[in-house]
Amino acid sequence: IISIDPENYAALSNKGSLLAKSGKYEESIAFLQKASQKNSSSEDIWYNLANAYYSLGDYRESANAYKNATIISPNDASAWLGLGIAQIQSEEYEEALHNIDRSISLQQNNTNSWYNKGLALVALNRSSEALHAFEMVLKIDPENSFAKNSSILTGNYISEAKNTQNKDNQ
Repeated sequence: IISIDPENYAALSNKGSLLAKSGKYEESIAFLQKASQKNSSSEDIWYNLANAYYSLGDYRESANAYKNATIISPNDASAWLGLGIAQIQSEEYEEALHNIDRSISLQQNNTNSWYNKGLALVALNRSSEALHAFEMVLKIDPENSFAKNSSILTGNYISEAKNTQNKDNQ
Protein backbone atom coordinates (compact mmCIF):
# COMPACT_ATOMS: atom_id res chain seq x y z
CA ILE A 1 0.00 0.00 0.00
CA ILE A 2 1.29 3.40 -0.97
CA SER A 3 0.73 6.18 1.53
CA ILE A 4 -0.19 9.64 0.31
CA ASP A 5 1.01 12.86 1.88
CA PRO A 6 -2.27 14.54 2.92
CA GLU A 7 -0.69 17.95 2.26
CA ASN A 8 0.31 17.12 -1.32
CA TYR A 9 -2.57 18.27 -3.53
CA ALA A 10 -1.05 16.67 -6.64
CA ALA A 11 -0.87 13.26 -4.95
CA LEU A 12 -4.45 13.64 -3.69
CA SER A 13 -5.61 14.68 -7.14
CA ASN A 14 -3.79 11.80 -8.84
CA LYS A 15 -5.29 9.30 -6.39
CA GLY A 16 -8.75 10.78 -7.00
CA SER A 17 -8.30 10.54 -10.76
CA LEU A 18 -7.15 6.92 -10.56
CA LEU A 19 -10.12 6.02 -8.38
CA ALA A 20 -12.49 7.65 -10.87
CA LYS A 21 -10.92 5.71 -13.75
CA SER A 22 -11.66 2.50 -11.86
CA GLY A 23 -15.27 3.53 -11.23
CA LYS A 24 -14.85 4.35 -7.54
CA TYR A 25 -16.46 7.77 -7.80
CA GLU A 26 -17.40 8.34 -4.16
CA GLU A 27 -13.83 7.61 -3.05
CA SER A 28 -12.55 9.72 -5.92
CA ILE A 29 -14.67 12.67 -4.80
CA ALA A 30 -13.27 12.47 -1.27
CA PHE A 31 -9.68 12.72 -2.55
CA LEU A 32 -10.49 15.40 -5.09
CA GLN A 33 -12.30 17.50 -2.49
CA LYS A 34 -9.23 17.30 -0.23
CA ALA A 35 -7.06 18.26 -3.20
CA SER A 36 -9.32 21.24 -3.99
CA GLN A 37 -8.97 22.44 -0.39
CA LYS A 38 -5.17 22.37 -0.76
CA ASN A 39 -5.17 23.99 -4.21
CA SER A 40 -8.45 25.61 -5.23
CA SER A 41 -6.89 27.12 -8.35
CA SER A 42 -6.33 23.85 -10.23
CA GLU A 43 -8.71 23.50 -13.15
CA ASP A 44 -7.88 19.79 -13.45
CA ILE A 45 -9.02 19.10 -9.90
CA TRP A 46 -12.35 20.86 -10.46
CA TYR A 47 -12.81 19.24 -13.88
CA ASN A 48 -12.16 15.75 -12.47
CA LEU A 49 -14.42 16.47 -9.50
CA ALA A 50 -17.18 17.58 -11.88
CA ASN A 51 -16.84 14.39 -13.91
CA ALA A 52 -16.96 12.21 -10.79
CA TYR A 53 -20.12 13.92 -9.56
CA TYR A 54 -21.65 13.60 -13.02
CA SER A 55 -20.87 9.88 -13.08
CA LEU A 56 -22.79 9.50 -9.82
CA GLY A 57 -25.75 11.43 -11.23
CA ASP A 58 -25.20 14.41 -8.93
CA TYR A 59 -25.62 16.98 -11.68
CA ARG A 60 -25.94 20.04 -9.45
CA GLU A 61 -22.63 19.32 -7.70
CA SER A 62 -21.13 18.54 -11.09
CA ALA A 63 -22.28 21.94 -12.36
CA ASN A 64 -20.82 23.66 -9.29
CA ALA A 65 -17.45 22.02 -9.88
CA TYR A 66 -17.54 22.94 -13.60
CA LYS A 67 -18.33 26.55 -12.61
CA ASN A 68 -15.12 26.61 -10.59
CA ALA A 69 -13.22 25.23 -13.59
CA THR A 70 -14.65 27.98 -15.82
CA ILE A 71 -13.66 30.65 -13.30
CA ILE A 72 -10.09 29.37 -13.28
CA SER A 73 -9.94 28.84 -17.07
CA PRO A 74 -12.57 31.02 -18.73
CA ASN A 75 -11.30 30.10 -22.21
CA ASP A 76 -11.68 26.32 -21.76
CA ALA A 77 -14.49 25.28 -24.11
CA SER A 78 -14.69 21.80 -22.56
CA ALA A 79 -15.40 23.19 -19.10
CA TRP A 80 -18.20 25.41 -20.43
CA LEU A 81 -19.66 22.46 -22.34
CA GLY A 82 -19.46 20.22 -19.27
CA LEU A 83 -21.25 22.89 -17.25
CA GLY A 84 -23.96 23.12 -19.90
CA ILE A 85 -24.44 19.35 -20.08
CA ALA A 86 -24.73 19.09 -16.29
CA GLN A 87 -27.31 21.89 -16.39
CA ILE A 88 -29.30 20.08 -19.08
CA GLN A 89 -29.39 17.05 -16.79
CA SER A 90 -30.60 19.35 -13.97
CA GLU A 91 -33.26 20.76 -16.33
CA GLU A 92 -31.70 24.23 -16.16
CA TYR A 93 -32.08 24.71 -19.90
CA GLU A 94 -31.66 28.48 -20.23
CA GLU A 95 -28.46 28.40 -18.17
CA ALA A 96 -27.26 25.39 -20.14
CA LEU A 97 -27.89 27.18 -23.42
CA HIS A 98 -25.92 30.22 -22.25
CA ASN A 99 -22.93 28.10 -21.20
CA ILE A 100 -22.99 25.92 -24.30
CA ASP A 101 -23.05 29.06 -26.43
CA ARG A 102 -19.93 30.17 -24.55
CA SER A 103 -18.32 26.83 -25.41
CA ILE A 104 -19.24 27.29 -29.08
CA SER A 105 -17.80 30.82 -29.10
CA LEU A 106 -14.48 29.32 -27.98
CA GLN A 107 -14.54 26.26 -30.24
CA GLN A 108 -16.92 26.64 -33.19
CA ASN A 109 -16.44 23.18 -34.69
CA ASN A 110 -17.18 21.10 -31.60
CA THR A 111 -20.01 18.76 -32.59
CA ASN A 112 -20.78 17.91 -28.95
CA SER A 113 -21.41 21.57 -28.20
CA TRP A 114 -23.74 22.01 -31.15
CA TYR A 115 -25.56 18.75 -30.40
CA ASN A 116 -26.13 19.62 -26.76
CA LYS A 117 -27.25 23.09 -27.79
CA GLY A 118 -29.87 21.38 -29.92
CA LEU A 119 -30.99 19.26 -26.96
CA ALA A 120 -31.35 22.33 -24.74
CA LEU A 121 -33.32 24.13 -27.45
CA VAL A 122 -35.65 21.14 -27.90
CA ALA A 123 -36.29 21.14 -24.15
CA LEU A 124 -37.11 24.87 -24.39
CA ASN A 125 -39.54 24.13 -27.25
CA ARG A 126 -37.43 26.18 -29.67
CA SER A 127 -37.57 23.62 -32.46
CA SER A 128 -36.40 25.74 -35.40
CA GLU A 129 -33.28 26.80 -33.52
CA ALA A 130 -32.72 23.21 -32.40
CA LEU A 131 -32.93 22.03 -36.00
CA HIS A 132 -30.29 24.60 -36.95
CA ALA A 133 -27.99 23.32 -34.17
CA PHE A 134 -28.38 19.71 -35.35
CA GLU A 135 -27.71 20.83 -38.92
CA MET A 136 -24.49 22.48 -37.73
CA VAL A 137 -23.38 19.13 -36.30
CA LEU A 138 -24.05 17.52 -39.69
CA LYS A 139 -22.17 20.30 -41.49
CA ILE A 140 -19.11 19.49 -39.34
CA ASP A 141 -19.64 15.70 -39.24
CA PRO A 142 -22.05 14.51 -41.96
CA GLU A 143 -22.02 10.96 -40.59
CA ASN A 144 -23.10 11.86 -37.03
CA SER A 145 -26.03 9.48 -36.48
CA PHE A 146 -27.27 11.22 -33.32
CA ALA A 147 -27.57 14.52 -35.14
CA LYS A 148 -29.18 12.84 -38.17
CA ASN A 149 -31.87 11.25 -35.99
CA SER A 150 -32.42 14.40 -33.93
CA SER A 151 -32.64 16.51 -37.05
CA ILE A 152 -35.25 14.20 -38.59
CA LEU A 153 -37.32 14.09 -35.40
CA THR A 154 -37.16 17.86 -34.93
CA GLY A 155 -38.01 18.49 -38.58
CA ASN A 156 -41.00 16.13 -38.31
CA TYR A 157 -42.16 17.92 -35.15
CA ILE A 158 -41.97 21.29 -36.90
CA SER A 159 -43.93 19.94 -39.89
CA GLU A 160 -46.62 18.45 -37.65
CA ALA A 161 -46.91 21.70 -35.71
CA LYS A 162 -47.32 23.67 -38.96
CA ASN A 163 -49.96 21.22 -40.21
CA THR A 164 -51.88 21.50 -36.94
CA GLN A 165 -51.66 25.29 -37.08
CA ASN A 166 -52.90 25.32 -40.69
CA LYS A 167 -55.87 23.11 -39.78
CA ASP A 168 -56.69 25.36 -36.82
CA ASN A 169 -56.62 28.41 -39.10
CA GLN A 170 -59.12 26.91 -41.58
